Amino acid sequence: MPIQFPGGPSIYDQIGQGVKSVEDYRAIRDLATQRGQALQQGALGLLTGQQKADEYTRGLKEQEGLRALVGDPTFNRNAPDARARVYQAAPGLADKVFQGWATQDKSAADVTHLGAQAEQQKAAATKAASENANLVLGQFKQFIPSVQTAQDMEELTKAMYAHPIAGPIMASHAPLEKALAAIPQDPKVLQENLKKWAMGTTDYVKDQTTRQGHELTAGTSLATNAATNAAHVQTNAATVAEQRRAHNMQDVRSRETTTATMTKPFEVTGPDGAPMLVQQDKQGNISPVQGYGPKTGASKPLTDSQAKALGFGARMQEADKALQGLEQKGVTQPSIARQITGDTPFIGAAANAMSSPDQQTVEQVQRDFANAILRRESGAAISASEFDNAKRQYFAQPGDSKEVRAVKAKNRDLATRGVLAEVPVGQRNALGTAPATGGRPSLDSFGKP
Repeated sequence: MPIQFPGGPSIYDQIGQGVKSVEDYRAIRDLATQRGQALQQGALGLLTGQQKADEYTRGLKEQEGLRALVGDPTFNRNAPDARARVYQAAPGLADKVFQGWATQDKSAADVTHLGAQAEQQKAAATKAASENANLVLGQFKQFIPSVQTAQDMEELTKAMYAHPIAGPIMASHAPLEKALAAIPQDPKVLQENLKKWAMGTTDYVKDQTTRQGHELTAGTSLATNAATNAAHVQTNAATVAEQRRAHNMQDVRSRETTTATMTKPFEVTGPDGAPMLVQQDKQGNISPVQGYGPKTGASKPLTDSQAKALGFGARMQEADKALQGLEQKGVTQPSIARQITGDTPFIGAAANAMSSPDQQTVEQVQRDFANAILRRESGAAISASEFDNAKRQYFAQPGDSKEVRAVKAKNRDLATRGVLAEVPVGQRNALGTAPATGGRPSLDSFGKP
């Protein structure tokens, strides 16, 4: 198509016409340049559009390829050829797919890690709670030796159910009413159950098996040695009888010889200032005359020290007498609930209200005795540690054997005698205290043979 110029014919038509001006030629050149640029831009636009169309078509094809790959039952993204298959199905989308996989793996790992931490914390909390519960139950086991009757076991059970830690554990096994109803009334069965509780089921069964084996062995040995023992008993009986007769004869002769060597009785002043009758042997040894009583007469007024000693000693004597009476009834300690709670506000008062009258009396007389001896020894305020030490020294504690309780009773008796030793014999009952009972010598005879 011929090039058309503004306002004139084609270039061919202009041949032979007059020469145009420079401005006219410049205008023709600029117009040609503009048209060339417009043609280039148009061609570029067509090319860009085609590229976008190709990219869109390729994207759709890759998406379809990914869908087909994911739907393939043989595809596993953890398989060695998984990445190669993704590149083959969708090269342009492969990197995005791999980034998605990495994000998913990290999220799954984070979830697993958090779950593991939660399980560890849960296990640690469970372990701590279990150890704490075992510690509390172990503390209650310390009171097992104090349980002698079904009533004692009932008090211990109520104390356990009332405890903030032991209570829920006990309630998870059985309600309080059911636990109280299951307490054996037979003392022998009760002690067996307590032993099983203290030792644990496994150790208890092992102990019973061992004990049965020992009893079987002992029974066999006794049956085997019965005839031999009977023969030894018959032989020893004659020998012991002969030895006893010889010993008795020797003892009689010794007493006769001692009597012949003693001086006549004479009076001296005793350690407490009272007169006493004594004898002296040839070696110079002095011994009191049996059965001698102090002279009667007006007594001198007590000094301040003697009066205080009489007051403290009388309190100790009366408290000990009350303890002896309670021991004969089988009550040697305050209630288990009081031993656990002590003087804790509110709880201690509630535990005291649950105690029997005898148990309350035991606690009161123990306090009276301990206060008297401690005030006499220190003359000052009594600390809690001093009072606890006095309780362990003079009164029965959980687990004490009969021998230990007897020693503590003797300690009370000696402590009382030591205080009243400062008071003249004839005035030791000035406050109306009664002589001690239960097989112990009267405190009025202190200083006498």
